[in-house]
Amino acid sequence: MASFGKLVTHHSSEEGKESFDGTMLSDLAKNGSKIVTCAGLLFAGMVDKATDFAHSNGGGGCSSDQSPWGRDPKDDDRIWALKCLHQAHKMMKPVPVKRAETFSRGRRR
Repeated sequence: MASFGKLVTHHSSEEGKESFDGTMLSDLAKNGSKIVTCAGLLFAGMVDKATDFAHSNGGGGCSSDQSPWGRDPKDDDRIWALKCLHQAHKMMKPVPVKRAETFSRGRRR
């Protein structure tokens, strides 16, 4: 029981919370209803609507460098729902900001 107390104390501290930053668990706690809505659209086969939803809610959609995904004929509804949830989680992440070029044609912008 003492080790459980240490675990709870560790994860309720700021240092412990940082270990969850960027994880699906953390993102679901912060933005769960939007992620689940996007997953529901994917589950229903409305990929374009899911992408539009992600974009309109601050997500970046999906980059083309991500591995392809889709429903395998062997997937039951539970497996498919989990795949949709994982994909929606990726889609709802903000687009990473790329550093702007500071020089263009030898002149500073």
